[in-house]
Amino acid sequence: MFSYVVSMSSGTGLQQRKIVFLEDRKDKPNRIIGSLLKSMLGLVEELVSLGFDTSKKSGFDKLKEKLDPIKNVTASISSARRHSQGYKIANYATYLFAFQQFFHSSYRARQGNVLEAILKNFFDQFASKIETYNKGKEQKSAIEKYLGFKTTLDADVVAYNKSQQKMTLMQIRSTDITGGTTAKASLVQLLKNMMEEKSVFKDNTTLDYVVYIWEELESNQKKTLISKVWDSLKNVLPGDVNESTFSANIDNGVKCTDSISLYLVYGKDKLLKFLEEFTGSKNLNNTFKQILDKIEMWDDLWLSYALTSLELENFVICGKSNFTLLEEKIKQLGIKITCNDLPNYSAKSIEIAHQIQPNWKEDTLPVDSPADVINYLRDLVLMKMIHIAITNCNYENYSDDNKD
Repeated sequence: MFSYVVSMSSGTGLQQRKIVFLEDRKDKPNRIIGSLLKSMLGLVEELVSLGFDTSKKSGFDKLKEKLDPIKNVTASISSARRHSQGYKIANYATYLFAFQQFFHSSYRARQGNVLEAILKNFFDQFASKIETYNKGKEQKSAIEKYLGFKTTLDADVVAYNKSQQKMTLMQIRSTDITGGTTAKASLVQLLKNMMEEKSVFKDNTTLDYVVYIWEELESNQKKTLISKVWDSLKNVLPGDVNESTFSANIDNGVKCTDSISLYLVYGKDKLLKFLEEFTGSKNLNNTFKQILDKIEMWDDLWLSYALTSLELENFVICGKSNFTLLEEKIKQLGIKITCNDLPNYSAKSIEIAHQIQPNWKEDTLPVDSPADVINYLRDLVLMKMIHIAITNCNYENYSDDNKD
């Protein structure tokens, strides 16, 4: 298991970085972390490639061209473009909007993949009795095999407890404010389809259908969520389940049929309680917490997002980013970064940053203090090392197969 040091390196003023993208992929714990963060590491790759894109038309330019026409009106992009020839800030506004739209839409689409991977990894700890299934044909085949039900819909997580003959289908949302009315109702569409067709499952298998909200926050829309789920299911629920009893019991499980229970689970503590019941294992807090702890302390995404955002301004306003300047300095100083240097990225990036610092005469860095300057130069070097991994070292995407 990797360790993470949060203190400053002695006498250097340099913060430690944990760059999962550059960790030794022969090490099994690193592969596990990489597979859990696989979707987000893909976004890191895109951000780094944007910064170091040296084609005639930069990645930032390509993003700007992808802005859909409605943004010309709703985000006043047409006006910004009209002013951009004579005013760099107006030009920057168009680039910035395009970049932020790209990042946030991509992040939203990917974050659910991480949550799914965490739960799947958790279930894999009980491989002797719990089977998990990937989205698509694998999920659908398992649902048909154990429940005797054919579907075209996916769940976020599908797991089967062989010893209990029990399946769980989980639909995951990061918060209860995710999605509008239609999206909230869609969380139980698969369940509704099942209840309309099946009253008893194959071989008396039972089903726990779980709507899981990862972050409780203030649970501001919990009542609305329950109401929309009720509206979707009320015509297929048993007659003795009214809206009041449905709302009162859904946290601990509403008995929809003799074979199906529906749960609304908010937050990690209540999830743990459900998982203990489903797996038949107690005291899971440490097991689950270990997984969460492993993936909380990594620097790839915030670092690539922050640096790319800052360097976009240099790219547009100054005509050249510090990514480009870094590459020029590396070439001028004859510094070589090879694929063999990447596993030793922490020490190597610090070494290169110290080599470059005396030769960085340009007033282009967004920081002033000596400690911040060396940290920023080292972070630029780390981004360059990721770029080298992408372009020169045949770094494959992390596999979901964590076997040795």
